[in-house]
Formats: sequence, structure tokens, C-alpha cells
Amino acid sequence: MKDQKNFDVLNDVIPEGIMNIVQEQDALRAKREEEKIEAEQKSELQRKSEYDETLLAFLDFIRPQLPNGWSRWISTPTYAENYNLLIVQIPGLAPIAMKWENKNDVPKLNGIGVPAAWESSQWDEIDWHWNYGESWKIKGGEVQSLLAEQYEEALWKAALEAERMKELIAKREERITESNSQFIAKQEQANQEDLMLFNLIKDDEIAVLLIKAFLAIRQERSMFESQVNDANETMYSIENRWLEKAAELRRQADNAERRASEEKYRLESDLSDAEEKLKKAKRAW
Repeated sequence: MKDQKNFDVLNDVIPEGIMNIVQEQDALRAKREEEKIEAEQKSELQRKSEYDETLLAFLDFIRPQLPNGWSRWISTPTYAENYNLLIVQIPGLAPIAMKWENKNDVPKLNGIGVPAAWESSQWDEIDWHWNYGESWKIKGGEVQSLLAEQYEEALWKAALEAERMKELIAKREERITESNSQFIAKQEQANQEDLMLFNLIKDDEIAVLLIKAFLAIRQERSMFESQVNDANETMYSIENRWLEKAAELRRQADNAERRASEEKYRLESDLSDAEEKLKKAKRAW
């Protein structure tokens, strides 16, 4: 039996009792969604408050241990960032990372690092690249174990990478300026060539008529291309409809074949039962 699809019933009016149930369910789900959003916002505020309290306690603990007043140059991390990696931004230097870890709820310094000034030739981008930089492990986890030579080497590396970054920025700005100058020069040259061409042909009636003819042909070509695109879209739409129709016919054929197979199996089973009963009846005779 062919599947019946009656979508006209969707245009009928929903019975009042059923509509009341649907509206009650809508209101219930809207209320649940509102309560869910409020709970998530409250939980987020709680997490942020705990984060801020923990960060302040962490900073209060480590500030007295930092060398030479580094604490005033700490870039305070924003919410959701891992403050176990503090960035010290000393004026004029590349950033210095101080990696901490908690051991028995006590912050311990694990190492410090300085990124490399990095440039991507593919994307014309400059940035600090930590993977190409240099780092120093801190033994014992105490800030005091930061050796003078490590501390001085880190500062020297930060100064060196800062100079390299300045060079990269200057070269990039120079490339941009040169590129803009070349573009402006080409644009001015094109404008001069257009002006020269205009002066050559403005008094030539034949040349003016040829240009008008060319513009008319280009307009006709644009209209023709638009018509071709519209026709292609129409053909694509028709093709899709026929594909959908073919898929529907294929599904119907598969269903018919399945039902025929089931009916054949049932008839064969009935026939086997009938033959078995006939054999038993013959033996009884």
C-alpha cells in the first residue's frame, strides 16, 4: 500500500484543549530555559569571584619574592587565563614569562622564559614566539634560587629580542610604505595614460562611435551572462526535483520489493504447512 502523506491537515485549527496543553508546555520550557540561564550566570559569577580571590592571594604571596621590583611590571591576567604563567613586561624589553606551579598549595617557581621576535613571511605577521625563545629551569622552586647569571641572562635576552622586534616592525612598515608608494605611482601612471588616450580620441568621431559600440556590446554580454546564469539555476532546480522524484520512486520500489519478498515467504510457509498436513493425512489413511 502506498504511503499517504496528507499535509493539508496542518492548516486545520488545533483543538482548544490540545492548544492549551501545547501553550502550557511552551511556558514550562521557557521558564526552565530562563532558570538554566540564570543558574549558569550565577555559577559564572561565582567562578570569577573565586578566580579573582585566588589571583589576588597568589600575587600577594609572590610579589615580595620577585627580584628587583618586578612585581610592578606584572601583566595581571584576565579572567579565564592561567595565571600560573605570569608575564612580566619591563618597559623597553621583550616580555618575560614566569611559570609557577602549586606544590602542597604553595606556589613554586618552575622557570622563566623569553620569547623570540618572530616574523611569518607567509602571512606578513610579526609576533612573540615562545617556542623559538629561550627558557631557564629554576631548581628547588624558590625565587631565591634564580641565579644572578640566569636573571641577568634573561634580561639580556629580553633586551636583544626587543631590538630584533623593533627591526622587524621597522622593516614591515618600510615594506608597507614602499608598497603603497608603488601602488600610488602605478595609479598615477594609469591615470596619465587614460588622460592621454582621452585627449587622442576625444575629437575622433569614429573612435568615439567604436567605444560606444564596445560599451553597448559589453552591456549586452552582461545581460546575456545573467540570462545564462538564470537558466542554469532553473535547470539545476529542475534536476534536483527530478532527483528527488527518482529517489522517492526508488524508495517505493524498495518497499514494494520488500513487501513482495515478505508475502512470498509467507506463502511458501503456508504451502509448506499445507504439504506437511497433507502428508500426515495420507499416513493416517
